[in-house]
Amino acid sequence: MINSDKRLNSLQALRAMAAMLVCFCHLPFSLKLYSTHYDLPYDDRLVFLDSFFNSGVDIFFVISGFIMTYVVANKNIDIQFCINFAKKRIIRIFPMYWAVLTAYCVYALIFGSNVIQSYSQVLGAYFLIPGYRIMPLSWTLTFEMLFYAVFTLSLLFATRLMTKSWLAIGMITGYYFLSFLFPEATDRHSIFQNPIIYEFVLGLLIAKLYFKNKFLSKPYALLGVFAYILVVIWNTYDPIIYSSHTYSWGHLVRWGFTSALLVYSFLSLEHAGVFFPNLLLKIGNSSYSLYLLNSVLMVFFVKFWIKLDLPPMINPYWMWLVLLLLVIVCAHYAYQLLEKTMLKALTNRFVEKDTRF
Repeated sequence: MINSDKRLNSLQALRAMAAMLVCFCHLPFSLKLYSTHYDLPYDDRLVFLDSFFNSGVDIFFVISGFIMTYVVANKNIDIQFCINFAKKRIIRIFPMYWAVLTAYCVYALIFGSNVIQSYSQVLGAYFLIPGYRIMPLSWTLTFEMLFYAVFTLSLLFATRLMTKSWLAIGMITGYYFLSFLFPEATDRHSIFQNPIIYEFVLGLLIAKLYFKNKFLSKPYALLGVFAYILVVIWNTYDPIIYSSHTYSWGHLVRWGFTSALLVYSFLSLEHAGVFFPNLLLKIGNSSYSLYLLNSVLMVFFVKFWIKLDLPPMINPYWMWLVLLLLVIVCAHYAYQLLEKTMLKALTNRFVEKDTRF
């Protein structure tokens, strides 16, 4: 029997990689801001890799689908377990998000940003209500909470682990088609009519293979990683052009399925005895803080530099490295001093101590 309390280093390493991809996605805005203010040459080649960098989100969604099945395996599931499960998901997402969102709002007020339009927008953003986004990545957390809600309901109504997975898949499919009863989505980050939600399903399906002890052999797992790299290269020359509507089925095929292949390949490599660098594991530990903080910190650092009227001591061609290292270090300490502390305190306060998942 597979021990579902064991931490999977392969997924920690992937979380680190996914979070850094998201960082690269947000780098161009800060680099352009810095270069424009100091009238320095700006290399916008990073923009052409935008959809690849965005795939960090796809990797996170696939991992979430897998992890939800993984953490409830071999557990005695009853009403109390489901309540504690839901509490833990809320504690995992909201406290750190609220802390960063509050800092983001303060930053917006200090620098006179027009990102905040109304009090209702702020209230909606705090509770991840669709259409009330302030932080760039908060739409992904709305998807996460939607999936957690669906999965928790599947725990309540099914008895066996695999039945729970199929029920969750059925409920997600039902939700997707019911969402067409709403007006047509005009934002590709909308939770309505958006096929990107099936990336959680891909994670659930990988979990089914995992618990059946079906892994790729080491050569095939390495081939899976190589296939992902080939898709990255292909996408560089033939990127997906996004409309103002939701993510397309083409996005799901190109990045959802390749992200699922990458997750499955990494799990297979760990099963084959491959070890992952400790640095990646440490970044993986703080990946949620890094995910939330990166865009805020990069822009804040550049605007603070400009506000102090400091000279352009850093060449734009190297600024990306400075910003990346800055957010990784800050996220590490945010995780150690804030995120981990809040998780422990709130879990001890609201979740029964004898419940393990």
